[in-house]
Order: sequence, then structure tokens, then C-alpha cells
Amino acid sequence: MASGLSQPGPRPWSLARLLAPHDADLFLRHYWETAYLHVDRGDPGYYADLVTLRDIDALVATSNLEAGQIRAAGGPLGPAGDPDEDAEAQPALAGGAARGRASTSPGGPEWLYEQFRAGSSLVLSFLQGRSAALRDFCNDLGRELSAGVQANAYVTPAHAQGLAAHYDTHDVFVVQVAGTKVWKLYDIPVPVPLNSQHYRREEHAPSAPPVVVEVAAGDVLYVPRGLVHEAQSTDAVSVHLAVGVLTLTWADVLHAAVDDVARRNPAGRRALPTAFARDADARSMAVDGVSSALAQLRRRAEPAALIDRMAAVAMSRLTPDVDGYLCGIAAGPELDLTTPLDRHDRDTWSVDLREDGRLVLASGTRRLSMPARLESELEWLVTAPLPVSAADLPGTLAAEDRLVLFRRLVSEGFLRLPGTGQGAPSSAPASAARAASTAVSSAAADSGAPAPSTR
Repeated sequence: MASGLSQPGPRPWSLARLLAPHDADLFLRHYWETAYLHVDRGDPGYYADLVTLRDIDALVATSNLEAGQIRAAGGPLGPAGDPDEDAEAQPALAGGAARGRASTSPGGPEWLYEQFRAGSSLVLSFLQGRSAALRDFCNDLGRELSAGVQANAYVTPAHAQGLAAHYDTHDVFVVQVAGTKVWKLYDIPVPVPLNSQHYRREEHAPSAPPVVVEVAAGDVLYVPRGLVHEAQSTDAVSVHLAVGVLTLTWADVLHAAVDDVARRNPAGRRALPTAFARDADARSMAVDGVSSALAQLRRRAEPAALIDRMAAVAMSRLTPDVDGYLCGIAAGPELDLTTPLDRHDRDTWSVDLREDGRLVLASGTRRLSMPARLESELEWLVTAPLPVSAADLPGTLAAEDRLVLFRRLVSEGFLRLPGTGQGAPSSAPASAARAASTAVSSAAADSGAPAPSTR
């Protein structure tokens, strides 16, 4: 257990900031995928710039039951401190299984609050798609861990439990926002389970006494996948984020290798011997075929290409930052050489040269093919101080070509007007904000032709 007082700093988020003052490198060496870690800070406001009880309150009020954004689960604890015995089995959000009442009955917000008053927890799903702060947090962490990261919130009334004992098939950081929860941590019946290896009570129910950990506001608890756990609130409302890390595994690499080799080699796509399931000779042929296929896989698989493919998959799991996208498209025809612009996903831009001689500009989950002659201009845009304008672009591009390039980057979601996204830089001058506002207003009144394609 790590303890101490540490104040959060500005973006970006990182594993080090999430776990501070515990050392992130030590965590990866000694806890990641194998053991729980509780960081006890004694600092209730540590995550205040990420999410607060007021933020969660607003999200509950605007959540849609029918769209699956929120549900009620669990109930009050019985006299013995156990979940309500009337609870029914329900799947957990990302592959585990848990016991607890859960419903998406279309009763509206008042129905939700009625369930909450009766002891049910409110579960808000995939908040990284509804909160810019949580999107940035999940993306920052996802880039560092080369994984998808999602954030669900659990709001539990006093003396209640949302989910019964279970394990998850993904790693979880429990970020306690308000109140306190008592966690019971059992054993790991299935180390690092695959997504398909769900918790089954009849097989995996814990038999040994748990380790009991009290997690207070401002603390974080790491729960590796496969660790059986359950949590109960104490004498006040509890709010925590379950930050799920969706890692890529060596099994994923092997699946990708088989897929890649089979796509390039017709032999890998042929059917097994027709009688292999009923005839001994055909079965023997099939066994020899497996040995041959594995040998071909070893010879033909391209390790570097497979890791590049996994990297692309990991980055595709980030949540797109599209703040200001529509404002930029609307303003496109009115953009001029001096219009200040910001980068979407400003920390993740990259430019790579493909084998066919074209460039690929990448930003977050976006990819755009561009002509190789623009390499120096795009490389400059990757690191240029913000805001940028077409007039600032170094090189010999004509004014008209600069406008074509910048309008294309705005229309494709790579650039945006400062002040139209929550990630916009606070240092953008007032003139930039006025120019952006003027451009949007002018575009709204003018249906000018779209910017020409940069090809």
C-alpha cells in the first residue's frame, strides 16, 4: 500500500499521475496483471479536475435508459452485510458476471431515482464518449499503455452493493470520486483470462477469506483481470469510476498471424479432410496438416508487421476527439491565410511515408493519405506552436495551395478553430477567437462551394 499527499497537475494524464505517489515503473514490474494495489492518499480532491459528484449528477440526469447509457443494479445489504438475496444474475459491463438486480425498464429519470432510493446502484456506461475530460484521460492512458481504455461510473447509496463477487476479463483502475467503499479481494482462479473466459459462480466462487481494503475519495485501487472481488458502500453515497484497460495479448497476435498468413496463402483457407471427424485415417491426415500449417505459420508470419498491426488496433480504440468539427466544416469556405487553427488530438500527430510513395497523416483515430511533396509542410504542422495559420506555413507553397491544404485538414477533422473544442489552448489570443467567431458566422450565412481536394 502506498500513501502520501500529492496534488494533481495539468493534462496530460499518465500512469504516474494516476498512481502517484506510487512509482509507475515499480507498478508495471510488480503489480501489473498479477496483484492488486491500493494507493491511499488522504486527498479527497485528487481527481477533482477529472470528474466530481456534480458532474456525475448531471450525467445521470441526462442519461438515456433506452440507449443503454445507464442502468440500475444490485440492492441494499441484508442484516448479515450480504447483497439482497432476491438479486438475480446479471452480466457485468465488459465480460464478467455478477449477481445483482439490473434493469433498463423505460421508466425515465424518476424511475432511476426511485431505484436508487430503494438501494440499487446506478451504472453509467462508457463515459469517455460523453465527457471531454474523461475522453482525454482515457486516451492519455490508452496511448501510454497501448490499449483501449473505457470509463464506467458506479453510484451506490449508503450500505449497498451493486455487483456480487466476480472477476473481470480486463484490468481495472478503481478511481474513488466520492464516499468510501469497502472492497473484498479474493483469489485469481483464472490468471489473465481471455475475453471468452467469463466468471462462473459454480466454478470460480471464492473459498478463502478475502483481503479487505477500504477505498476513500481520492484513492485508486488497481484490480488485475481475473481477481475475484466485490465492493460495498459504507454510511454515505459512494461514486467511483471503473477505468477498464482493454489490452492486446499474445493470443491476439497469434490470431492476427493466422489471419494474415491465411489471407496470403490459399492452403490455409482450404477445408479439413471431409471424414476427419469419423475416420481414423482422415483424422491422421488432419493431424499432419496441423503440423504443416503451424510450420508454415512460423515461416510466413512477419513479426514486425504483426506488431505494427497491433499498434494500429490499439490506437483505433482511442475515443475520437471531434470537438469543434462541425464549426470547422461550416467555416471552411471562409478560412483565409490568417485564420488561427488548433490541432485535434494535438499530442498524437504523425507523418509516415507508405511503400506506394504517398504520405499518411495520422491523428488519434484519423488517417489521411496525402501527396509526398507535402512532407515538409506536414512535418512542420506536427510540432508547430499553436495556434497555426496557412500564412505561418514554411516552404514555397502558393497562397491558394496553402488554403486548399488547410481547408482539407479542417474538413477531415485534423485542424479546428480555437475555442470550439474543450481541448483548445487557453493561450490562443483574443484575435484568434474573434476570427474564428467571424468565420463561423460568415459560413452560416454563405453556402459557398467546398474546398478543393488536396490530392
